[in-house]
Amino acid sequence: MSLRILLIAFLVHRLALAGEPPISPGLRIEALAGDGGVNSVTAKNNVVPPVVRVRTAAGAPAVGIPVRFELVGNPELGCFAGRQSVLETTTNARGEATAAGYIPMRTGSFTMNITALGTEGLASLQIHQRNGMQPYSISRQRRRSRTIWAIAGAGAAGAVLAAVLVSRGSSSPASISLGGPTVGGPR
Repeated sequence: MSLRILLIAFLVHRLALAGEPPISPGLRIEALAGDGGVNSVTAKNNVVPPVVRVRTAAGAPAVGIPVRFELVGNPELGCFAGRQSVLETTTNARGEATAAGYIPMRTGSFTMNITALGTEGLASLQIHQRNGMQPYSISRQRRRSRTIWAIAGAGAAGAVLAAVLVSRGSSSPASISLGGPTVGGPR
């Protein structure tokens, strides 16, 4: 059965390279998580595992279907357990399969070909991910703090502008002091 999956996956890969649509007469596959994911090379536990759902032509979950996750393009970027570039698993009761155990080794972008083969046919999908130096959550926090500082800076600039505009219409000069938020003439 494994050789059959390998042969069909190879054929699907070749068809995808030729620009033709992949064969999918009865199965449909969709990415639930992991497409566009960022894995951390430094924090190995911060990895985004791809999760796919396989459905029959009628839309029901395809249970017990073999699913093959294959890393293509840049083999030096990472691997599955045992330094393998291929992970084979089966769908659960919800028709879902997860590629757990990816180990990021170097930074860069990569593609994962995902193939499901059942009695109803073949379905394939590509997921794109990248490996970075810092965990995704840390880079998101840094972006958030930059945004907060930018908003605070814009608020301060607005206060200075308001003080200048108020002082132009007044005979007394405006003052801005550290302390309570007060804008107006001297006391």
